[in-house]
Amino acid sequence: MSSPDPASAYSIRRATSAGAPALAQLRWDFSPDEIAASGASFEPFRDDFSRFLEDAFAGGAWTVWVAEDAGGEIVANMYIQRVGKVPRPGRFGHAWGYVTNIYVAPAHRNHGLGARLLAAVVSWARAERLEHLALWPSAKAVTFYHRA
Repeated sequence: MSSPDPASAYSIRRATSAGAPALAQLRWDFSPDEIAASGASFEPFRDDFSRFLEDAFAGGAWTVWVAEDAGGEIVANMYIQRVGKVPRPGRFGHAWGYVTNIYVAPAHRNHGLGARLLAAVVSWARAERLEHLALWPSAKAVTFYHRA
C-alpha cells in the first residue's frame, strides 16, 4: 500500500465490481485470525470474494463505500446490507441497514477516513429512507462510534 496522504487527498465513493480485487485484499487483511485458523490462501479467497461481490451488487442488498487515496488505491471500506422489513398494511418496502466490515488499512488510519465513510453511509441511508442503521462493534471500535 502507498504511504498516507493528507486527509483532503482521500475521496469517498460507492464501490463497483471493478474494485473487487482491492476489496478482497482489504477483507483478507481484516481477517488474520481466520486466515491462521483455516490455512486459507489468498487467490481462492479473492476469486470467491469477487463472486460474492458480483452477486451482492447485482442483488441490490449490499452497498459498499470505499476511501481512495490520491493515487486511486482503495484503502478503506464500509459495507451496508439493506434488510427488508416484513410489510404491514400500508407500509411496504421499508428497510433498515446493517453496517459491517469497517476497515481502514493501517498506513491510512488517523486521517478521519472511518468518520468520513460513516458520514457518507448515514447520508446515503437517509436518502434511501432506511429506518435505522445497526451494527455490532468490536470492543475496541466502540469509542470510534461514540465519537462519530
